[in-house]
Amino acid sequence: TEIYTLSLPAALPILIYGIVGAILIALFAIWWAVRRVSKTSPSSLLSGALGTSAVRLAKSPKISFIIASVALIAAIALFIGGAMNKIDTTGAFLGGGSALLLAGLCFTYIRLRPTDHATATLSIPTLALRNATRNRTRSLLCVALIALASFTLVTVSSMEAATPSDTFDKKSGSGGYALIVHTDIPL
Repeated sequence: TEIYTLSLPAALPILIYGIVGAILIALFAIWWAVRRVSKTSPSSLLSGALGTSAVRLAKSPKISFIIASVALIAAIALFIGGAMNKIDTTGAFLGGGSALLLAGLCFTYIRLRPTDHATATLSIPTLALRNATRNRTRSLLCVALIALASFTLVTVSSMEAATPSDTFDKKSGSGGYALIVHTDIPL
């Protein structure tokens, strides 16, 4: 019998790139948070309120709309390039799906802006949207997690290998068994 081992061929430059990239992303996140908090008065910070949400909501979401539009155009271009075999189909699927996911999240962020509640009708979808706009960052995080999980499941299931045809061979991956079981959920 043959024994197969699983190994991770991590070279030193790859580890250094990963560490430097993680540190740069952490520094960017710290800068982003400090930039927002530094515009707030100390008394507001001590009371626990940032106080800048009214200013941020008064501005139109131009940057989010531009990012969403560019990502949507990039996704369409990648899908068309993959369908016409101009680029690798796997790269087109992953790149186009990621760009489409980014566009969807940006459009969702735009849609979750609070509106005037006086004119809103009291229906279940309206109440759900009003609840989602109360804390739109949390709502967007939930949408992003569900969307990313769905994208990951679709990606993994689409990249599955076909059922082996030579199942009686002991080296075929089925161990020589002719019975192949298909389940509804991955085991």
